[in-house]
Amino acid sequence: MMNLSSILIENLLFSTGLISLYSDEENRLLQNSVIFGLSMARELLILVLLTYRVEITKWLFPKHQIRATFADSMMPWLYLIGAAISFFALIENYFRNAKGYDITFFFYAFEITGYLIFSTLCAILVALTVISYKEAYELKVPSIKKRS
Repeated sequence: MMNLSSILIENLLFSTGLISLYSDEENRLLQNSVIFGLSMARELLILVLLTYRVEITKWLFPKHQIRATFADSMMPWLYLIGAAISFFALIENYFRNAKGYDITFFFYAFEITGYLIFSTLCAILVALTVISYKEAYELKVPSIKKRS
């Protein structure tokens, strides 16, 4: 849910033009800093929420039995990697636009790594859905062994 809401907020900010993705030579440092900074802040916020997901969920829904899943150990790492990439892109932006160095590794890899992290998160959520469905309905995995 956190992932979906953050994507919706990000799309709302950038697709409506509230924060422009285009910049000219004069404000390129500021514009890219806003974009990379918001991305890093979003990922750090989600990282904190995912780190304490079980405790927050137990506090919000005290009557339900809440337990940690495999996604609780994998998803924070993906957001930590995303925050690190955003941080390095922010630093690279400073050197590229304020100091004049010609480095663009994280600038060009930012979108690709974002898609890779997002697709990995989607795969984790699909696997979690399948496992939860299997546990809820007690489905057995087909086997070629003979029943005894």
